[in-house]
Amino acid sequence: MYIKTTYVGTKDGVIGMWCGFLPEGVIVTEERNVLYPEEGHELQRKSDGERLSAVWLHDGDVQENYFEVQDDK
Repeated sequence: MYIKTTYVGTKDGVIGMWCGFLPEGVIVTEERNVLYPEEGHELQRKSDGERLSAVWLHDGDVQENYFEVQDDK
């Protein structure tokens, strides 16, 4: 698992989101930490077993609430 920062903001008057990179000229209004699984895996939430491709860690949610499982697809 790894965390990338997603940037929310505007560039040339257009609202956008940029994950893992920040283009020159973006006015950042928010930074979000997003948890991703390694390739070929999904995240599984420990509390309810829900499987996810990525998770925005906010409102007290932390990486330790998830583990990686093999992607069945």
